[in-house]
Amino acid sequence: MAPLTAENRLLIKVLRTEKGWTVDRMISEFSLRQWKRRALYDLVKKIDSTGSVERLPGSGRPHLARTDSNIQLVSDFICSQEGQAGTSKSPREIVIETGLSRSSVVRIAKNDLQLKVFRCREVQSLTAADRLKRLNACKRLKKHMTQNKISRTWFSDENIFTVETPSNGQNDRVYANVKAKRDMPPSRLLKPRLHFTKSVMVSVAVSKLGKHLLSLSSLGPKSTAHITVTMF
Repeated sequence: MAPLTAENRLLIKVLRTEKGWTVDRMISEFSLRQWKRRALYDLVKKIDSTGSVERLPGSGRPHLARTDSNIQLVSDFICSQEGQAGTSKSPREIVIETGLSRSSVVRIAKNDLQLKVFRCREVQSLTAADRLKRLNACKRLKKHMTQNKISRTWFSDENIFTVETPSNGQNDRVYANVKAKRDMPPSRLLKPRLHFTKSVMVSVAVSKLGKHLLSLSSLGPKSTAHITVTMF
């Protein structure tokens, strides 16, 4: 059934006060609006007694958990402190800290604080020297590479797959009072991880002439195995 919108309420008020229509006639004449009979009876009764279709101040079910103090409390916990990324708490942690229910915490974050949730991404932690080295390499490549050189150049790359405790991306989220993800500071969305750990390196090279063999190397202080697999 369609809800009684503000427009419907004003129409029903005019039909009742100026034309004296009954509930049955309203449902019959405006069948396409699919008004609910019980809601019409209640509204007509209110119009007859008060002459108004507006809700009285303070009417409806009171918010027992979503009070001003609880909203401020959740706001302090759920958002990272100024300049201190990663100091925010998850809804589950807020439940433990405050004693509020999880549903109340989620409603406060979504409805009262108007926060949006974003998933963190795991990236390699780079030093200032690493960033400068990559920038200079890109500038040199752009300066010296031509169309003829590209057809005779092999592009190779390797990647290290580290053995680390996996993180659950579904639970690793950040609440923020912004309209879009691009408005978030990168420090709140990026999750650095350690690089030097037991791992497997995968390397490959490609060009216009074809592709090289895929090389897999097991890395570690006690591991020296080396495996080569042909790519098709």
